[in-house]
Amino acid sequence: MPKAHLPQARFSIDRSIHGPGPTGLFVFILAGESTGGRSLEIGRAKGDHFEAIAATYLGARGFAVLARNYRDGPREIDLVVRRGDLVAFVEVKGRSRSDFGHPFSAIDRAKRREVSKAAAAWARLEGRPRFAYRFDAVAVLPDGQGGWRVEHLEDAWRRGE
Repeated sequence: MPKAHLPQARFSIDRSIHGPGPTGLFVFILAGESTGGRSLEIGRAKGDHFEAIAATYLGARGFAVLARNYRDGPREIDLVVRRGDLVAFVEVKGRSRSDFGHPFSAIDRAKRREVSKAAAAWARLEGRPRFAYRFDAVAVLPDGQGGWRVEHLEDAWRRGE
C-alpha cells in the first residue's frame, strides 16, 4: 500500500474559544488554510489529519496527549488525553465537505461501545485510582474559509450508553 501524502494544513490557534454553550459543546476555529488536497481521499491519512487537528486543539486547552490510536485488539481510541487527574477518551470524526452530514452522527451506539471497551482496557493497564474518566467527542469540519472548525463535546456519553 503506498504511503499517503497528506497536505500540510497551516493554522494558528484562536484563543477565543466559543463555548461552552447550553449543550456543553465547545466550538473552536482554526484559522488558516489547507494546502493541496488530492490525497485526502485516503481514509487513514484523512483520519490522522483530523486527529492531529483535534490534538492541537486539546493541547491548547491544557490537555496532554497520552496515546494516539490506542488499540485493544480490534478496538481503537483515537486520543487519550489528560489534564490534571481527568483522563478523556476522545473519538475524533471529521468531514472534508459539509454535505456528508455532521461528524457526530457517525458516533453510533456500536462505536461508543467499542471505545468504552478499549477505554476499560487502557484504564486497567495505564490508569491510576485518582483519575476521573470521561468520553469526549471532537468534530472537525471545514470552516468555509479554507481552515478547520473544531467542535468539542465534553462527556459525550457514559459507559454503557
